[in-house]
This record gives sequence, structure tokens and C-alpha cells, in this order.
Amino acid sequence: MKKTFIHAFAEIVVEKRLLVLMISAVLLVLSVVPLKNLYFENNYEIWFMKDDPTIMTYQKLRDLFGSSQYQLIGVEAQDNEKTVITKKNLNAIHKITEFLEDHEFVTKVASLSKYQHMKSENDILKIEDLIEDFDDFQGSAGEIDRIEDIMKNEEMAIGALITRDLRHTMIVARQVFKKDTADHKIKLVNDLKDFLEKERFEEKGIRLHWGGDAYMAERFSSTSEKDSKTTTPLMLLFLLVFLLLSFRRFSGIILPFVVIISSILVSFGFMGVIGWSFNMINFSLATLIMTIGIGDSVHILVRFFQQLDNGMTAKYAAKDSIETLFLPCFYTSLTTAIGFLAITSTKLIPLKEFGYLASIGVFMAFIFSVTTLPALTSFLRPKKNKTNKKTQAGLVVKLVGRITNFTFTYNKTIVLVSLIAVIFSIGVIKDLKFDANPSSYFKKSDPVRQDIDYFNRIFDGGFNLEIIVDSQKEGGVKDPVFLNRVLQLQNYIESLKNVGKSDSILNYIRRIYEVMNNNDPDFYRIPETRELVAQLLLMYSNSGPDEDFSDMVSFDYRYMRLSVRHATVSNSELRKTIEQVENKIQLDFPDLSISLTGDLVLFDNMNTYIKQGLVSSFLIAIAVIGLCFFVLFRSFKYSILAIIPSLTPIIITGGIMGILGIDVDIMTMIVAAVTFGIAVDDTVHMMTRYMLSRKNGKTRKESVNAALTESGRAIVYTSFILFFGFSVLILSSFVPNIFFGFLAGLVIVSALIANLILLPAVIFLTGDKKAYSVRESQQVLSNN
Repeated sequence: MKKTFIHAFAEIVVEKRLLVLMISAVLLVLSVVPLKNLYFENNYEIWFMKDDPTIMTYQKLRDLFGSSQYQLIGVEAQDNEKTVITKKNLNAIHKITEFLEDHEFVTKVASLSKYQHMKSENDILKIEDLIEDFDDFQGSAGEIDRIEDIMKNEEMAIGALITRDLRHTMIVARQVFKKDTADHKIKLVNDLKDFLEKERFEEKGIRLHWGGDAYMAERFSSTSEKDSKTTTPLMLLFLLVFLLLSFRRFSGIILPFVVIISSILVSFGFMGVIGWSFNMINFSLATLIMTIGIGDSVHILVRFFQQLDNGMTAKYAAKDSIETLFLPCFYTSLTTAIGFLAITSTKLIPLKEFGYLASIGVFMAFIFSVTTLPALTSFLRPKKNKTNKKTQAGLVVKLVGRITNFTFTYNKTIVLVSLIAVIFSIGVIKDLKFDANPSSYFKKSDPVRQDIDYFNRIFDGGFNLEIIVDSQKEGGVKDPVFLNRVLQLQNYIESLKNVGKSDSILNYIRRIYEVMNNNDPDFYRIPETRELVAQLLLMYSNSGPDEDFSDMVSFDYRYMRLSVRHATVSNSELRKTIEQVENKIQLDFPDLSISLTGDLVLFDNMNTYIKQGLVSSFLIAIAVIGLCFFVLFRSFKYSILAIIPSLTPIIITGGIMGILGIDVDIMTMIVAAVTFGIAVDDTVHMMTRYMLSRKNGKTRKESVNAALTESGRAIVYTSFILFFGFSVLILSSFVPNIFFGFLAGLVIVSALIANLILLPAVIFLTGDKKAYSVRESQQVLSNN
């Protein structure tokens, strides 16, 4: 029945070729229209489902206290400067501060130029500007000394706004929140860059460092765009050269591109219809579809040109290519799509979307390969000089043909060596680490990483661990018992490794109490009564400060916020900090209602979801693809044989990752899905051709030889395309993309070896020995 359907399908495609091409053209036109809806998005919240507790707590933080994301500018003293407090630096800080305060996407700025300090006169709290009027500021030695003397004793600012040695300070700009977009962050950074360039601060010797969420968003966006302008053209160039060398025909170059470009357009058109955005994960989708989607068209073209050179007419050769390869191409596309769909088991939204889009792209490539491609090839004419004789007797064919005898002779050794490699790799895989920290996406030589290292070294990081504490009653934050309990927690957290200065209302209450008691350090504590706490807070509010408590406590004083600066470290180190805090809260602070959140907690949960998703997606893919093998081959034995060369490359690559110390991240999940599908593709083509020969009465050795010389050739071609195509990603600016290219190339080479050498060896080793008589074996050997 399948043969009847496929035969009828081939007849329709070729005989109704004009209709097929018209339908394809209409589909492409319909796909182009929604492309106008596409946009780029880079926001941490897009990674999580709307009902995820992690994101709900993060949104609660924003609802209670406003945005928790900042743009940071670090200012460093020159080598010949005693401190960063100089006329030149302070004027630069003032100009940058004014620019940020006037920016449409900034809600609050903290810097030395607008810093206020507290003092007490006649039992009245006064708030004074560090620099009262910059128009009158001369930067004299006396003024500089006064500012230095004040800042040396401002414990609230030391470690948070300025270092204790006064050689480093920073400008902190809180940005507005906008849902489902990072455009405002990118604009803020670009506007700030233009301003700094216009003011020529670098030429004036002002040392600046960039940090914070807005800067990271801009760098991800601009770097992704830059990479796409480099890697995509290089991949296109490589594919053009390879297709030219493979087919030596203009049609052999153009027709595969018709397939992959059509597949890309349909996938992106689907994105536009659904309303999904581009992000740093699916930004490389076009490159991926281009590389993977070309496989079916190469297999079909190899078969078509082979039959065309054998004397068939173009129409018959087109029909034959469909009838022969429809089923193998269908199952290879199905198994590859399953590999991508397995990713959708993760809880991370961009990965889910990527899995759906990639599977759509793969299947569209299959559909165009078995419809549009044969319809177009049916118009071709055979070349008179038959330059494509190399498809029948080329270097690749000769090399592949020799593998049969090699695997037949050394099958036990091949299987034993492979088994040892797999066992060793499994032992190493357990040491793999999971790390989804976005800062690790940049090379160590990249200015982003250098600035991250600067903020880590000088200010203990550029991101905060945010803690919401619920007093569980209105006005509860003014209760001294409650405040002292939270203070104990704050002190504990500040004592942990990789943790910097905390920012909370506790610091203000203690500082006000100290100031109102003649700066006696013994009074840097929480007052004894609720009334005194309320009185101190009221005194502060009445003193007319620029800084209010709206981002530290809720309007009804039920909730308070504790922001703890944390170094940008690996996820394993971050997880250790979070676990220490969680365990401490559970053991020593069960009376407090506490929620951990912030960008760092989002990073940590992303890492957890990646770990869970990688395991679940891989198990799902193995189970479903194993079922597909059983349906395709109708044999439990052949299904097991097919699984061996499909899994071996993935396991060995995992072992190599462990040896090289490559962390598992989001891109590694995609590598696993992509390469597992590719390895399965090769196996399907090999096993399908092998089983066809066996059904025609051929011996195992003859059948293996037929599979190697016919399907093996196309497998080598597609493996070369995939290997060099993915290797282009090594030129990327993103570390995960570099590892993606390296690991994908490694798996592709391993899969090629596994299918050309390990699979035949396993077939020979596990086969029915009676199927080979000495005479028959000698005859086959002499024929080869």
C-alpha cells in the first residue's frame, strides 16, 4: 500500500509539475507577507512560562518596588591619580548623570555627583549634597579634600557606590520596565555611547567600564547581528562551492537553494503569523535550516543525476528519485524533527519555540524536496559529456567501497574499540557541569567579559540577588523585632563568598540613628522601639532627600526589599550561594516569610530547567525514534542495530566534553537534538538500503556493500556539508556558538564513522553465520 501511495504521489508530482510549482509559489508568497511582523527580543522574562513561580515572584518584586534592572558605568582613577575624586572625573560623572536623568528610559540615578550625606544639627536631621552646585564647583584642593573626608566615612556608600580606597566609583541608572522587549535597553545603551563619544571622555583620560542588564542586552543584540552577517554568508559560500564540486551543474547549485530558502521563508512566515520574536536562540535558525535542510535535496539529486546519466529521461529519473527516497527521506526528516520536538519538553519558552520552528523547517525541507525539487528536475536534460560519471565512479565511491572488506575482516576489533570508547565516555559524562550564565557567552578577550571581571573584582559583581521579606501585616517593617531578624539574615548573606554590599532600609535606619546620636558607632543599630523607628523614618522624609524608600519598602510598609550584590560567577557557584541562603532561612528564620528573586535567581532556574530538559528531551527522543525504527524496519533486531550508531556519537561527544571541561548550556541542548537527528538520518539511509538488498536475496556482505556504495556516497556528501556548515560557527563571537560548531562537527564526523564502519561491523558480528559459506565469501571478495 505504501508503494502504491508513493508511486501515485510520484506520478502526480511529475505529471502535474506546473501545478506543484504554482502551489509552491503561492505558499512562498503567503509566507513572505507575515515577515513584516518579526522583531528581536532579549529579555530574561521571555524564557519562562507565565505561570512559572520563578517569574511570578520576579514580577511581584517589580510590582512592589519597581524595576530591578540597571545600567552601570564604572569610573576608575588613572594610575597617576590618588583617588577617583578629581575635578576631571567628577565633571564627567556629573555630565553622565545629567544625561541619564534626562533619558526617557531611566527612572533613577545614583552617583557621586548627586550623593547626599546626613548630619545632625540641634537634634535636627539634615541632608546635604556632596557637591551643592556643579556650576560653582572649581575642583580646588580644599573642595577635593572635603569630599574625600566625607566619603571615607560614608559606610553606606563604601562598597556600593565607591570603593574604600576611593579609586573606583560607579553610576547606577535604574531603567524603566517594558514587557516583552529589550529595545528600550538597547536604545539607552546606544544613546549613552553616542553621548560619551560626543563628549570624548576616553580622549580626556576618563576610564569607564560598562555593566548591568541594559549593557548585556545591547551586546547580545549587536553581537548576534554581527555574527549573522559573518557566519551566514560564509555558510552560503561554502554550500555553493560544495554543490558545485559535487554536481558540476548549475542546476545542482540552484535547486538545493530553492529548497532551503523556501523552507526558511515558511518557518519565518510561521513566526510572523504566531507573533513569536527573534532572540539569541532562534537567531541562528536560518543557518541551522540551511545546513540540515539541504540533506534531503542532496540525496534526491544524487539519485536523480545517477539515473539521468544511466539513460533515463528527466521525468522518469524524477519519479524514480521520489519512489526510491520518499520513505527514507520521510523517516530521516521525522526523526530529525523528533529530536527538535523533544526539546519542547523543557520549561524554557525560547527553547520550546526553537524546537517547534526547527521541526517545521526540517519538514518543510522534506516537502519541498519531494515536490518542488522533482518537479523542477523533470525539466532538465542530460549533459552530453556526462560529467557526472563521478557519481558512479568517483573517489568517494572507491573509498567507501573498500570499507566493506575492512569491516568484514575486523568487525570484532571495531565493535570492541567502540564499546570501550562508549563505556569510558559514560564514566566521564557524570562530571559534566551545567552553566547557563549569560556572561559566560562572551570570550575572555571580549570587552564585555573584561568589564564583568572589573565589576566582580572591584564591586563584587554587577547583578543583585533580590530578597522580598513579608512582615505579614501593614506597618510591620517598622517593628524592631522584625527588623533585627532581617538584619541577622542580611549579615549572614554578606558573609558568604562572592557576595558584596547589601542595600536595604536597614542601612538607612541604622545610619540615621547613628547620625542623630553624634555619629557614635554604638548607635549604628536598630532602635529599641517601633515608635523610634517610625520617628527616624519621618525625620528622614522631612529633611527633603532626593532618595526615598519607594524601591526598598512597599507603600504600606508591609514588604521590604533586600538587594545583595553578587559576583557574576558560574552557575555552580551561584547555586551554592542560593542553597546556602535557602538552607539558612529554613533552619534559622522559619518565622520570616521570604522570597528569593532577581536576575541571578532567573539564571539559576534557567540552569535547572536546562538540566532537566536535556535529560527528558534525550530520553523522549530515544524512545520515539526507537519506535520509528521499529515501524520502519518492522524488526526488533534491526531497530536495535540502528540505535547503536545513532547513540554512540552522542555518548562519545559527551565524554569529550567532560574531558575538555566544556559546560552544558542552552546551545548544548540544541546540539544534542540536532546531531542525534543527523546520526539517525545516516542510519536510516544505510539500513533502508541494506534491508532492500537483503529482501532481494543478497548476502549480508553484498547488502552492506550496496548500502555503502549507494547510500554511503550521499551520506559522505551530506556529512561534509553539515560538518563544514556547522564549523563556520567557530568564527562566532559567542562562546556557546563556538562550542556548538565544534561539538556538532565532532558528532557529525563520529556519526559518519559510526554508520560507515561501526554499523557494518555490528551487522557482520551479530549476523547469522550460516549466511556466509567459504565459497560465497571468496566469490564476493573477488568481485570487490
